[in-house]
Amino acid sequence: MRAHRRALLLLVAVAAAIAVVLGAATGARAATGDDPGGGTAGSGSSSGTTTQASGGGEDQAAGSATTRTLRRGMHGPDVRALQRALRKLGFRVTADGAYGVRTLRGVKRYERRQGLVPDGVVDPDEGRQIAEDAGTAAGASSTADTTTTDTAGTSSGANATLNPDGTASAPAGAPQAVAQIIAAGNQIADAPYEYGGGHTDDFQDSGYDCSGSVSFALHGAGLLRAPLDSGEFMSWGDEGPGQWVTIYANEDHMYMVVAGLRFDTSGASASGSRWQTEGRSASGYVVRHPPGL
Repeated sequence: MRAHRRALLLLVAVAAAIAVVLGAATGARAATGDDPGGGTAGSGSSSGTTTQASGGGEDQAAGSATTRTLRRGMHGPDVRALQRALRKLGFRVTADGAYGVRTLRGVKRYERRQGLVPDGVVDPDEGRQIAEDAGTAAGASSTADTTTTDTAGTSSGANATLNPDGTASAPAGAPQAVAQIIAAGNQIADAPYEYGGGHTDDFQDSGYDCSGSVSFALHGAGLLRAPLDSGEFMSWGDEGPGQWVTIYANEDHMYMVVAGLRFDTSGASASGSRWQTEGRSASGYVVRHPPGL
């Protein structure tokens, strides 16, 4: 009986010792995150912290359009915001969030237009300016009425003359800038049409497309320092028709009327000259004019 009691006490003592050892081991594993049960709680806390940090990073990126300097090769929602602003200003870029070649070209053209160094790098101040300009352009741009308009009669009283050789003569009393536009237009009046033609640093090319032609003529009067495409002309200059010069532009085509004569690549193959007396519909075009003209 006594031996039985001694064996029982020994068994209880061993069981107690094992329980103490197991409890200590479990606590140690929970502290180090190695225990599957204790590790779940610890891992959940760690995961929650990581998620919170990640969420903060996303929020920061989404709102960083004015806090990050953007340049070619960068990606993000701030790049997409820049691209959307450039599109509102008439530049042909895709709002895909990737700062590629087309975005670089659009930024450089914007910078030239503003008299900035055309480096294609958008610091926070320039980014805010682009966004502000885009907001103004979106509210101020004017699209031509959908009715058919004879655009050959939009200039003031005196009209230019279309000469038999396809050149034009400015009317007496026209501003010097108008005479210079017409003189420059005469230089390429019968030049071949070439898609993308005229979009060179010095405006010189073997052929000219619609926007290249208008750019060349306006450059002749010192009104442009770099060629623009038709989309860019949608926000160039002042809103509405001008007294002497009116520009009609959309994403696909453009032309202008100077002192009553239409300067347009469309129809040039039939008439033999970009200068034409016939009007055309202004439906679907944004109407702009050079300041003061």
